[in-house]
Amino acid sequence: MTTVLLQKLRRCPLGYPEFLPIKLMRHGMSLSALHAEMEVMALMIGFRIWVCSILGLFIMDVLSYSYHMDDEIAKFIRRVNPPRVVIDNEVCKNVTVIKVDSANKHGILLEVVQVLTDLNLTIKKAYISSDGGWFMDVFNVTDQDGNKVTDEIVLGYIRKSLGPDDSSCYSPRSTIGVKQSVDFTVIELTGTDRPGLLSELCAVLTDLQCNVVNAEIWTHRAKAAAVLQVTDEETCSAVTDPERLSQIRKLLGYVLTGGSRSRRSREPKTTVSSSLDETYADRKLHQLMFADRDYDEWENSGVGGDDEDKSGRVVPDVDVSNLHDLDYSIVMIKCKDRPKLLFDTVFTLTDMKYVVSHASIDAQGPEAYQEYYIRHTDGSPVKSEAERQRVIKCLKAAIQRRVSEGLKLELCTSDRVGLLSDVTRIFRENSLTVTRAEVKTKGGKALNTFYVKDASGYQVDAKTIDAIRQVIGQTILQVKGGNTEVLKFLKEVFLLSVNGSSIMALMIGFRIWVCSILGLFIMDVLSYSYHMDDEIAKFIRRVNPPRVVIDNEVCKNVTVIKVDSANKHGILLEVVQVLTDLNLTIKKAYISSDGGWFMDVFNVTDQDGNKVTDEIVLGYIRKSLGPDDSSCYSPRSTIGVKQSVDFTVIELTGTDRPGLLSELCAVLTDLQCNVVNAEIWTHRAKAAAVLQVTDEETCSAVTDPERLSQIRKLLGYVLTGGSRSRRSCEPKTTVSSSLDETYADRKLHQLMFADRDYDEWENNVGDDEDKSGRVVPDVDVSNLHDLDYSVVMIRCKDRPKLLFDTVFTLTDMKYVVSHASIDAQGPEAYQEYYIRHTDGSPVKSEAERQRVIKCLKAAIQRRVSEGLKLELCTSDRVGLLSDVTRIFRENSLTVTRAEVKTKGGKALNTFYVKDASGYKVDAKTIDAIREVIGQTILQVKGGNTEVKPSSRESQTGFLFGVFKSRSFVNFGLIRS
Repeated sequence: MTTVLLQKLRRCPLGYPEFLPIKLMRHGMSLSALHAEMEVMALMIGFRIWVCSILGLFIMDVLSYSYHMDDEIAKFIRRVNPPRVVIDNEVCKNVTVIKVDSANKHGILLEVVQVLTDLNLTIKKAYISSDGGWFMDVFNVTDQDGNKVTDEIVLGYIRKSLGPDDSSCYSPRSTIGVKQSVDFTVIELTGTDRPGLLSELCAVLTDLQCNVVNAEIWTHRAKAAAVLQVTDEETCSAVTDPERLSQIRKLLGYVLTGGSRSRRSREPKTTVSSSLDETYADRKLHQLMFADRDYDEWENSGVGGDDEDKSGRVVPDVDVSNLHDLDYSIVMIKCKDRPKLLFDTVFTLTDMKYVVSHASIDAQGPEAYQEYYIRHTDGSPVKSEAERQRVIKCLKAAIQRRVSEGLKLELCTSDRVGLLSDVTRIFRENSLTVTRAEVKTKGGKALNTFYVKDASGYQVDAKTIDAIRQVIGQTILQVKGGNTEVLKFLKEVFLLSVNGSSIMALMIGFRIWVCSILGLFIMDVLSYSYHMDDEIAKFIRRVNPPRVVIDNEVCKNVTVIKVDSANKHGILLEVVQVLTDLNLTIKKAYISSDGGWFMDVFNVTDQDGNKVTDEIVLGYIRKSLGPDDSSCYSPRSTIGVKQSVDFTVIELTGTDRPGLLSELCAVLTDLQCNVVNAEIWTHRAKAAAVLQVTDEETCSAVTDPERLSQIRKLLGYVLTGGSRSRRSCEPKTTVSSSLDETYADRKLHQLMFADRDYDEWENNVGDDEDKSGRVVPDVDVSNLHDLDYSVVMIRCKDRPKLLFDTVFTLTDMKYVVSHASIDAQGPEAYQEYYIRHTDGSPVKSEAERQRVIKCLKAAIQRRVSEGLKLELCTSDRVGLLSDVTRIFRENSLTVTRAEVKTKGGKALNTFYVKDASGYKVDAKTIDAIREVIGQTILQVKGGNTEVKPSSRESQTGFLFGVFKSRSFVNFGLIRS
């Protein structure tokens, strides 16, 4: 009996708590025998405790929150306290239970979670306890299909990786996600995200003869991070030449900054090395984004519910509170469950130097609940409200970084140099932006996964995906999950033959290869370059041809026009110009042109609010904006008043007054000049005009220098009111035989801007009326200092060509519109622009901010049509415009705006007139004018709110006689 008891005592660590003297006496032992046996046992136990205490102090000193542990010490500790891994497939019905206990150290929880997530196991539940010198965790896991883990290879790997046979002793260098190797070069990239960025980076690497064999790319809150493994094209090994590594770093950095040399201060991190840092690729991506402060924009509202952030993602619930009695901080997380969620939160806490002492994880439904008891590595809890908010923001960002947005595409084909560049270029040319990507190469096969979105924010167009798959290959590129409409459409599409697809892929591949070779040159020329020679522009468009997609199916009431091409300063204005010249109404627009590529989406209708279905109009859009446009967006070839030697162009600016237009036209008639086309604006006591005139006899341009000088002199005299004493204020009068290389609309804006018609604006935000009774638009400008943008917000009454006027003003003031959102679906228009100077800087001072506001308000108001609209249609002749405007003047009407056109010998003129006294136009006056000119020749358009009703006692006869005697006999409108 004594021997049996001693054996039991020897198996008990301390002995005494389990076997009391009373229990021993029940077995028949005497007290003296018991005393002798206990003395022997006490010596044995005492010796064991002494040894354990000496080792324990050493082990605890080494283990407790020690980061940088030598491998030999770690191996010794694991021999003394070997870890134990138990895998049980019997205790639970639907999950595999994995129990791990071992000596504790900082980061051990992360390493265990890393092993499980690397095997793509789903952690349904977990109980974690690692407070002190021992680590004891229980994980309930399933495979990706939700079944128990029964694969012996997987189970054996878990036992080896977490158990005593693991020679690595949890050393991160041996369990790194992207394994350390001298066979490839590792590139780490961070920067501001934009559509087409991945394509540009891959094109640069291809051009530098580097092959991307493995990569992981994340995007989050306008930030991008990537870890790439590349090899030399010739040697298929790491790039080791220092000069070449420096060139890679330089050119990738150039692409990441959008090609702007002035933004060097914000150049993103670009690291090139021939070995990996001792962390996983996942860990490195988290660290890169954390260092780039992608968490800064999170709202710090604590637990605020599953509201959506600005990008439409569901914001997770995260809260942090302190248990002061126990010196713990409790982190509570509730969010939608997804793969690797536990790893992302545990890594973030570990990387922020927090120790997880206890945790409870529950992810058995669609939502995951995580509860952590944490301390600093020095044993203290979260110390301040600022630190609490930082932990909340960082955890929210960590949870959202890996969320897969967009349609999932999987590519499987033989690997080759430039494959990734080709595929991403095809995505970019079809207006798709990559939100996340995983690139792997195994056994000569490329196994790539892409998550893509439409650059406009809409769902990915099924036709676009089908077109891409036909080019790349239906069997090579597969659609996985995501948009059900896309999947349904693709099932109905007739598959091309393998040979046909292969031929097309080769053709596209060759084209993209050429583009990638020339990509750096193009980026250098395109980035914020204004004065581009036409030949260079044509060359660039041949290499990177623009793409125009017109879709009448995706939206019910509007036509969707997508335009993407190589970017340059002013390209947005030129696209808007084409659409507004066709009198199309832009209901919505999404604009992105930050960097080397321009991708815009416009929702448009015709003037009647219907879809655009006229094939002539659609063909003109495709030709003007697409690759067949020989003009290369050159303003000289698309100018509103076309360049010609058949007329003389006159530009006028000056102070407005009643009858001014009549006097100017009379002078031109007296000088035997016929006005064939004209555009006249008035705004805030200023007037501007662009006139096309011809010689009365030759019906061509006036070329005699003396006569041109006489025209300039007399028109200037009229504009100054005939007072020579006002020469110092003499307005601009330009006469030439060719047009300036801008539209008439652009020239009118420039003339009024130069005449500072914006100076009198009051800078108050609100829909108050100005002195002339016009409603003042809301315009505000503010800076986003973290992103070096200025944000322009505009709200005003919608009208035709509003978008052109605001875009032109910003462009003419030398601002670059990087992003914009336009909404004009109701009576009011809302416009939001993210702008920078052409040197990459935002608005720099309050004075500049006020100037931008005033200039935009003026630009919006210049084209506002004030007064009664009159349309005149009759045969053209010399002096017609002079006669009509003289009649207006003699009847106390002033012209606020006019459009004069001549087509096929017909004069098609539009006038907006007001009473010179400021009252509404008298109906009797309008009736009398129409009686004289002709009821069918002069029509009143629009409402009659500007017309005072006439009485039944008409004096038309008297007025008619006055007009006949004073006007029409003299000017030849009627015969005497």
